[in-house]
Amino acid sequence: MPNQLLHKADTKGFRYFEQLLAPVDVTLNGSNSWDIKVKDERLFRRVLRDGTLGLGEA
Repeated sequence: MPNQLLHKADTKGFRYFEQLLAPVDVTLNGSNSWDIKVKDERLFRRVLRDGTLGLGEA
């Protein structure tokens, strides 16, 4: 799965971060240039565990 973008309902983490980012008009795997592309669902666990350092390293 790491080579494909995740779909909206793939993981609980995806849905959590999707709701968190919605108020600032950032969509996971959206079509805008500022949207975040997620290819590996481990990203969500890493960000929750390590915060901004985990996000930057991921």
